[in-house]
Amino acid sequence: NITYYGTSTAAITRMYAYYSATKQAIVASGKFVSSVPVTNVTYYLDPNVTKSDGTLEGTGVNRDYNAMTWRSNVIGTDSFYVEIPINELKYTGSTPYELKVKLIQENGNIKETIYPFTFENSLPIINIKPDFDKSNWTIAGLSSQETTVSNNPASFMIDNNLNTYWYSKYNSTEAVLPHFVTVDMGSVKTADGFTINQRQDVYRMVKDVEVMISSDNINWASTGNYVINSIAAQQRISFGAAKTFRYFKVVVKSNYDNSTNRSCIAEIGIYKN
Repeated sequence: NITYYGTSTAAITRMYAYYSATKQAIVASGKFVSSVPVTNVTYYLDPNVTKSDGTLEGTGVNRDYNAMTWRSNVIGTDSFYVEIPINELKYTGSTPYELKVKLIQENGNIKETIYPFTFENSLPIINIKPDFDKSNWTIAGLSSQETTVSNNPASFMIDNNLNTYWYSKYNSTEAVLPHFVTVDMGSVKTADGFTINQRQDVYRMVKDVEVMISSDNINWASTGNYVINSIAAQQRISFGAAKTFRYFKVVVKSNYDNSTNRSCIAEIGIYKN
């Protein structure tokens, strides 16, 4: 029996997307895990177009009305593949885009992952590869974690499990914003940005974060301050330029629930285009 819209999880574990000049198409493929069967995969190509007043329409909820949509069947039980002809897109030119990959589950739930890219001179600039492997990553520092009342250590942010999450300390003396968690990747990496997943029931969501990087866990440089969307889907945040580092620190400065200091994050990572 299917419990429609009941609790379920799903996540893309490997994602590739590139532009094929031969096919004149964006080719996307990947693998996923899901607690219930995925019946099909849909792909939204959502342009962030310039409005009549010269501003961009923006991204996020209720701003994808002009997106073009494709669908593919699941390959086996855990894979997908699609070719998206660019001549079917209305907006090209020099336009920011989001590729939204949606896993449609048998129980009616939809799990979405968003991958930003751009068009330049009417050609897509897209080269999406999987996040860096986290098997050798460790937590090198933190401001707080809640392990007394609930078992929600910072290590849950790098365990590749969306069902677990870090929770800032709330028992007894509550930790006060800002919070931070430092990750040691074990060796120097070059990355173009970081990824983040909010707690999957979108509770205690973080909003404003800063990401800092270091080669020695002593001297730090900021990559910037970012606003994290209040959604369960993975978010890929570009640094704007490639950065080389061994350690990175996520600093939580505010939450969507601004009446509390309590923060949660399910997963963090880094990626290279």
